[in-house]
Amino acid sequence: MQKAKQIAVPASLQQLEAGLRDANAQLKESSRGAAITALEAVMDFIHAFPALKDRNLGTAIWALRAALEDLNYGRVVAMLAPTRVDSRRPDPSMRKVAKAYAVCCVDILRREGSNIPEACRLVAKELKGAGFALGSRRSTPAWQTVKGWRDRATKLRATDPERQTLAGVRKEISRLKFHSVEDARNFVVEQLRELLQKMGKPALE
Repeated sequence: MQKAKQIAVPASLQQLEAGLRDANAQLKESSRGAAITALEAVMDFIHAFPALKDRNLGTAIWALRAALEDLNYGRVVAMLAPTRVDSRRPDPSMRKVAKAYAVCCVDILRREGSNIPEACRLVAKELKGAGFALGSRRSTPAWQTVKGWRDRATKLRATDPERQTLAGVRKEISRLKFHSVEDARNFVVEQLRELLQKMGKPALE
């Protein structure tokens, strides 16, 4: 039986992978620094190919990297200036994604037999334990804040990252099967912890 031939990975791709790994490692400490490192890795990759470099295909990436660096010195360029909205300040996209997953975890527990307050309490406990700011008033129990996210989910715009994530994840969880409520609880706890660890600081802010 012939051994499968190993495909040599170009040095440029290896360098790109190393740069992106470095960026992920920085994510917990500084999401901005991680983004800058990732952009630099992509720029180095482009520069490894003269045909791409000569066509200035990295200009937009360089501009974004410079804009992020400017934030470190208190300067906000037009590219990163937020669009003014009439309503209250919206949640960052990464936080919206985390909230969508939290709502889906409530759905899983509800489907497997937990009542709404019980399911929301478990999800809220895991979120708070990971340092996720629920953003609720002191007088409002944490579980009610999570319940509020679930209740308001259908009122979000179709283009909202939270609603889009929610639709996709709900489709996936519909296929999951559990032997007991305890199995579902363990799955939810594991998924929330893994998700928040992967998303790092941007999800917690």
